[in-house]
Amino acid sequence: MSDIPCAATSSAPTSETPVFAPQQLHSNQLAVGQPLPFALVDLHGAPLLAAGMILPDDAARDFLLAHFSVYRATESVVDVPDEPTPQSSPDAANTSVLRLEDMNLEIGANLRIRPPAQAGFGVVISHLIGFAPNQSLFVTRPRNPNHDIRLLFGERLEILHIARRAVFDFVCTVDAVCKVPFEFLVLSGPANIRRLRARNAMRMNLVRPILYRTGMSDQPVLPGPCTGIAILQELSAQGLSVLAPEPLAEVGEHLRVAFQVMAEGDTLDIDVAVVVRNLRLPQGGAGMIHGLEFKGLDASTQLALRCMVLEQAVM
Repeated sequence: MSDIPCAATSSAPTSETPVFAPQQLHSNQLAVGQPLPFALVDLHGAPLLAAGMILPDDAARDFLLAHFSVYRATESVVDVPDEPTPQSSPDAANTSVLRLEDMNLEIGANLRIRPPAQAGFGVVISHLIGFAPNQSLFVTRPRNPNHDIRLLFGERLEILHIARRAVFDFVCTVDAVCKVPFEFLVLSGPANIRRLRARNAMRMNLVRPILYRTGMSDQPVLPGPCTGIAILQELSAQGLSVLAPEPLAEVGEHLRVAFQVMAEGDTLDIDVAVVVRNLRLPQGGAGMIHGLEFKGLDASTQLALRCMVLEQAVM
């Protein structure tokens, strides 16, 4: 790889301008008791409710519109901002100096890269394709479905690597932008390597509408009826915190919930049974906050949630 000709570039970053023509919806445009013919999103294009979801009654529709500005999703590219930062961040589990070999990086490993702030991108994914004797890294050009990403020679990148037994973050500098035989980057040897340990209950603040059903927790919400709409407030890989106008169930009882989040640029649909672990009154507000634990969440979805929460904590 070291003999491949590379061309360092200093051209300005370019991107495709997101195309999203919002049209805010009102109560008379949202039918109840029948599947939504299109997905609902917020002003930035972040998902609210998937197409096919059913608003059970006028109260649920009014509750949704009271808490969110609702728009009809389009097929165009949308510019979705990063999810909010969690309340807590991982602890540094090892303060000793770490080296490249301590991370056990393997060819093909996913690297989650935070480009420079001025580039205007969120976390993007790249893949490790090789090493150099001086510990430089050869990686694929990062891709993002919403942008044409052009990183520049000399830019400093923050990188997260989620391994099987540990999580590492480090920084690299773009040493070269190569175009033949395909587009890839040469990064400097990793510096400021940290091994991170995530807290078991690390959560992120995330306000989204969530459909719930009391009873029949083993049956998916979509397709099918739901009992009402609540507000997702916090999310972790183990569970979530939900605000509702009144208690939805007693502690120990089961519900079914369905909602959407953005993970690595894609919409992740979650439709899962939960058990009520605690109930508490919100500070200075009305309603009831429910602490819900996932029951039977599949491994791939749980991993996606862990990565999403952890990325926002350490980047």
